[in-house]
Amino acid sequence: AVGFQFAESPGRPLRVTFTSDRPHRITVIATKGLKEYRSFWGELPRVHQIDIEPAAEIDLAWTVAPVLRVATSLSHHHYNRSLYDPLAGDVVESQFPFELLTDPRAAGWEDFLDDLDIFHLHWPEWVSYSPEIHRQLVARLRAAGVRIVWTQHNLVPHSRDPELVELYHLWAEAADGVIHHSRHGEERVRARYAFRPDAIHRVIPHPHFGRLMATGLSADRIEVERELG
Repeated sequence: AVGFQFAESPGRPLRVTFTSDRPHRITVIATKGLKEYRSFWGELPRVHQIDIEPAAEIDLAWTVAPVLRVATSLSHHHYNRSLYDPLAGDVVESQFPFELLTDPRAAGWEDFLDDLDIFHLHWPEWVSYSPEIHRQLVARLRAAGVRIVWTQHNLVPHSRDPELVELYHLWAEAADGVIHHSRHGEERVRARYAFRPDAIHRVIPHPHFGRLMATGLSADRIEVERELG
């Protein structure tokens, strides 16, 4: 009989697939706390394992890939949920901790960024009105090797405050990847802001999240629809 497994290190989940020509069983096992998977260096919290029935010859193949660890600027927003919920298993998504933005001296920056692959920004003006806070955030992300993805929802801030447009210029210069909602929108925004020459631009149509808006955060929508018939 053959057993084969891959172990995960803390903070680094994996996506593992196995294929075999023999009958087999695939399991994902929580090993946190088991002495066989810990030492004074640390512990291996989870393993991906295949057990194959005995045979004289076995054909076995596998793939191992890290699960993307993404922190977003507005995790609960319907747009964000409609994007990430279908990606469960391929992406670990969380809310970026705003307390780290407002207090640059706050403890936990290094630990948090060590376990992060991508920072996904939505509306810069909803993060902070302070250009200096945004510059500090960009500098910390760069120093930690965290990639920056910006969904470019709007050509200018919602309030159309000309002083906040500086935030859009700042993130255009910083973004490694930019998501646009249409080719026309991409053309307009790239004509207005100076993006990094190596930035990757992709058009992803805006998702429809009517089903999400009908529950939870959007009781107002139900009331408005009732009023309007």
